[in-house]
Amino acid sequence: MRIGINALFFRFLTTGSGQYLTHLLKALAEVDEENEYFLLGPDPLPTELPGQGQAQPVPYTEGDIDGGPGRGQAQPVPYTEGDGDRFRYLRTPMPNFARRRATTEKLVWEQFTAPAGARKAEVDLYHVPYFAPPYFPRTPSVITIHDVIPLRLRVYRTSPRMKAYLQLVARAAHKATLIITVSQHAKQDIIDALKLPAERIRVIYEAAGEEYQPVTDPETL
Repeated sequence: MRIGINALFFRFLTTGSGQYLTHLLKALAEVDEENEYFLLGPDPLPTELPGQGQAQPVPYTEGDIDGGPGRGQAQPVPYTEGDGDRFRYLRTPMPNFARRRATTEKLVWEQFTAPAGARKAEVDLYHVPYFAPPYFPRTPSVITIHDVIPLRLRVYRTSPRMKAYLQLVARAAHKATLIITVSQHAKQDIIDALKLPAERIRVIYEAAGEEYQPVTDPETL
């Protein structure tokens, strides 16, 4: 299976969603030896990502996604030795007309540019690992919703633009094939806030990274 993943949060690796994306990909590389993954992001892939090796560009499509030089190529991302052919980064740049406002840029990329890139890569499934489902999915989609705090607290809805964005993604969540969330409490919040049926929501718990271990060395303590 060819699986596309929205990798916007490579921009923000130290955030919660950035950490979720990073560790999700590392875990998939460890447990899945069959599927191909296409990571779609608007920026050039960093030379190195935490825990990964160096990525080198290889031709993926004959034409560029947006006609720009050096774009429309997939770069192998070797999360584990020898799996660079299964994890590829496909740059799908922000459209020029939307770059004047960060919120507009993000919206257009999430709703149109990234899904178009996923279709061009001929993926069988598209995963968005944060609350930004495409409103017009052309491919079966899985969305991770970590929480619905922006829908619960008014402080997140102070501008008309943000209100409109949240209304859009809330409605778009109903178009998703499956919703992933991180706890039973979050699942119930999603059911209450979005009126989604429980059977379309699957709980997959998060865990601390391997670097977080009990300290037993007396000198360190």
